[in-house]
Amino acid sequence: MKYLLEFQHEHIPEYVIGQEENIRLAVLKDEVDLLNKRYNPELSKIDVLYIVDTISVLECRIRELQFINEKG
Repeated sequence: MKYLLEFQHEHIPEYVIGQEENIRLAVLKDEVDLLNKRYNPELSKIDVLYIVDTISVLECRIRELQFINEKG
């Protein structure tokens, strides 16, 4: 959250406060979408593995944050 708060506008403090997890989830989902678009099985095997592994790690983090949000 430390870096997210750097974007907080001084006149609108509630813009970020209380929305950190939603913003974090949105950014992670956007990154997964971007990586899925970049996925090309015709690339070298190592490039494909890096992309697939990164997508997997981000999706795991998304599930973790969603679970935390549901718990409350």
